[in-house]
Amino acid sequence: MTPSEVMVKWRAARATNLPALTQQRWLRYVAFSVLYAAQGLPYGFIVVALPAFLAERGLSAAQIGSFIGIALLPVSMKLLVAPLMDRWSFLPMGRRRPWVLAAQLGMALSFAAFALVAQPLAHLTWLTIAGFAAYFFIAFQDVAVDGMAIDVVPLQEQARTNGVMRGSMLLGMSGSTAGVSWLLNHWGLPPTALLVSGMMVAIMVVPLLLRERPGERLLPWSSGEASAQATLSTAPNWKSIGRNLVQVLVLPSSLALAGTILACRAASGLLEAALTVITVQELGWQDTTFTQLNASGYLAAGLIGMLLGGRLVDTIGRKRAMTAAALVLMVATVLLGAGPHLWPERGVVSSYIIAYLLLDMVFTIGFYATAMALCAPRVAATQFALYMALSNFAFSVGASRLGILKDTFGSAHLLFWVAGGLALGALLLQLIQFNVHRQRLDALEK
Repeated sequence: MTPSEVMVKWRAARATNLPALTQQRWLRYVAFSVLYAAQGLPYGFIVVALPAFLAERGLSAAQIGSFIGIALLPVSMKLLVAPLMDRWSFLPMGRRRPWVLAAQLGMALSFAAFALVAQPLAHLTWLTIAGFAAYFFIAFQDVAVDGMAIDVVPLQEQARTNGVMRGSMLLGMSGSTAGVSWLLNHWGLPPTALLVSGMMVAIMVVPLLLRERPGERLLPWSSGEASAQATLSTAPNWKSIGRNLVQVLVLPSSLALAGTILACRAASGLLEAALTVITVQELGWQDTTFTQLNASGYLAAGLIGMLLGGRLVDTIGRKRAMTAAALVLMVATVLLGAGPHLWPERGVVSSYIIAYLLLDMVFTIGFYATAMALCAPRVAATQFALYMALSNFAFSVGASRLGILKDTFGSAHLLFWVAGGLALGALLLQLIQFNVHRQRLDALEK
């Protein structure tokens, strides 16, 4: 055996011994928490800290709104990129991992582009292009990571994994908002952007070293091959993607989840819009008081969701956890609506807001875990992205109904509509049957 052949065999053996996400639960927790924190970090940079930095230096509200609005446009493109990931991938490196690596590299390069803008007020167009590019790759990364989680996380671990993922994203948002704001004011935009870009590169090391399944390649030129499971679960053509998606979406449990999303997320959108108006306009709170209370609530929800939320949902079950969260919030909302004379007591409304954020975290963890469980392997990325799009649509519709409902019924009775939506969602949730749905998915796969 020649020295070169010995080296090739040594490298192959070493690659075989490297861990895979399907083999170690703690690796999955680490990988998905890091990748989801990577999604929270850009939000604090682009949506919160940088606009505040520009506003303090004289940028108009219209210009700031335009920057944020254009930068966030790619979030609505998830339904376009998800079918690409279901249809194509470089399977020797895994079904989703090549997409994750490409997206993470794109995020790093996009933030490096921010560093080219030494005078952001004079080059707002370039700044907006960089923001759009960053969120374009963030949308790719989000869909790819969700698809990877559906593929490699066992059914019984999905709730706990989602708790870690959602909590990590909230912590990333909270930490980056404060950290980036300080860096922008002390260092300026170019050094801050380069630091964030470097963090994205560092985060990319995680998917670079961890394969989805044993025997796959770490790099395109490494030894390894596509796993049989990844090959079988990949859609062979566009027609099969459309056919499989329609087949799984019309199943009773899929329709029940869609109805639950529409009812509960519309209620959440209406509630969050109403709370802003009630606290700031009717009760005379300062806007900073309201935002700081929400920031504290998000931080607490992120920590609790990461440490306890997934475990709680696992212990009592997804349907029970979602139902309990919806019903407890429904009762609290009815009580708040029935007692407007107590609203001037700031502790009453503050306690309700914190309770809402914590209960919403429990419901969200259960919802994401349920959505993952109902996804068909061949169209998992597309189906999950569709659930997320439906959630965002319902939230927007609920928020948009604030004006007409408030004018018609008043602020107190408006909360009864929120409670009604939560009750309807909890009722539809009972129609989901996981075991029956999995049997039907297996039949469709065959």
